Amino acid sequence: VVGSPPQRSTWQIGVQHPDRLDEDIAALSLRAGTYSAVATSTTRRRQWKRGDRSINHLIDPATGRAVDIETPSVTVVANTVTQAEIETKSAIVSAARGDEISPLHASLILLTYPDGTYESITCKAFSSSGMDSGYPTGSAA
Repeated sequence: VVGSPPQRSTWQIGVQHPDRLDEDIAALSLRAGTYSAVATSTTRRRQWKRGDRSINHLIDPATGRAVDIETPSVTVVANTVTQAEIETKSAIVSAARGDEISPLHASLILLTYPDGTYESITCKAFSSSGMDSGYPTGSAA
């Protein structure tokens, strides 16, 4: 986002629940006047069946196969939308492999799970981001 929302000092960005599309699982507050981008990737959309197996559009480059359908959705805040989008894909592949998530350009990574819980990871870039200090933690109410 760029600029300021009408009569507010922060942009409020809802993060959609991975299984209940009419609900937000969390809200992000981005300070007005800073350059911030938000991207989300999930295995819950763009999926199809191959035989008895559900597969999706997110491919692990090491195996050439779709990542596990149970991988959490990932939302990333970064300085540019390109950085945010790349970080979401990287985090999903890392989570599917069980690897540590090691972001390069993200301010915040939010992993959301189908049961309504989520986990936030504050990254090194956080101090220079437009994120308010009240980033989400815990689970949705």
